[in-house]
Amino acid sequence: METLQNEYLRVRISNHGAELQSVMNAEGHEYIWQGDPAYWAGRSPLLFPFVGGCLDDEYRVGGKLFKGMPRHGFARMMDFTLQKQTEKSVTYELTSTPQTLELYPYAFRLRVRYRLKDCELQVRWRVLNPGSQTMYVSIGGHPAFNLPDLAAGEPMHGTLRLTPRADRDAQATYRTRLVTPGGNIDDDYADVPTTGGCDVAFTEETFRNDALIFDRCQTEAITLLRADGQPYVRVHSLAPAVGVWSPYGKNAPFVCIEPWWGIGDRETFHGELPARELINVLAPGATLQAGYEIHFS
Repeated sequence: METLQNEYLRVRISNHGAELQSVMNAEGHEYIWQGDPAYWAGRSPLLFPFVGGCLDDEYRVGGKLFKGMPRHGFARMMDFTLQKQTEKSVTYELTSTPQTLELYPYAFRLRVRYRLKDCELQVRWRVLNPGSQTMYVSIGGHPAFNLPDLAAGEPMHGTLRLTPRADRDAQATYRTRLVTPGGNIDDDYADVPTTGGCDVAFTEETFRNDALIFDRCQTEAITLLRADGQPYVRVHSLAPAVGVWSPYGKNAPFVCIEPWWGIGDRETFHGELPARELINVLAPGATLQAGYEIHFS
C-alpha cells in the first residue's frame, strides 16, 4: 500500500489492481467508498482490457472464440509492480502473461500513474502495444464516492452537475444509453431529466435498470454536490463515455462516476472484437494515453 500526502489530502493506493483505496482530507473525512461487500466490494477498480461485459460472455478475434473474460476485464484482479514513487506521485505497471494471453490474445504493457496536486488527484493510464499485431483494447475507471450529508439509514439520494463539452449545444437534452435485463447495452436512449439544464437528482430508482451511460462525448465533467449545492467531488475527463452507477436494491450510500474509453457489447452485436463499439486501435509499437482527474472539495 503506497501513500501520497500533502496539507490537504492523504491518498492510499494498493498494488493489487493499482486500485485507489482511500482519499481522506485533513479533518479525517473519507471520500472513497470503503468496499463493504454487503453493498459492493470494490472501491475504484481499473477496467482493462474490457469495459463492461461481452455478449453471451464470449468474443471473437480472427474467427477464434474466447471465453472467460471477466466483466470489466482482469486487471482489477491482478497485482501490479511498483515502478516509481516520489513525494507527489506513484506509478505501477502490469504486463501480459501466458495466463492473460489465454483470455486476451495481445501482449501489452499497462502503466498507471497517480499524482497528487493540492486538492486534485490525477490518474493517468498508458497502454503500450509491444507486439507485432494490431491490438484492440478498452480502458476505464470506476471510482466510488461516499454520498455527502447522508444520514445512516436514510434512503440514498443526491445530485450530480453535468458540465457539457465545449462544442456541445448547451440546450441539448442529456441522454443515457439503456441497458437490457441481461446487462448488455441497448441501441436505444432515454432522456435524462435535469434541473436548470445540468443538475440531475438521483435516488435508488435511478439505477433500477443499471447505470446512466452518457456516451457520444456529452460531458467533460460530472460533479457530485453537497446538500447545499456546493461541489463535493468533481470527476473531469475527455472520455467518450461516462457511466454513473450505484447497486440497485441495496440503498447503497455511494455512487460511482466512471470515465470510459470503451463500452459493453450491444444486445444486437455479433461481430468480432475490432468492431466493438468505442474500441481503441493500437498498431504495433503504438501507445494509448488516457486518464482523468478528481477534485475534492
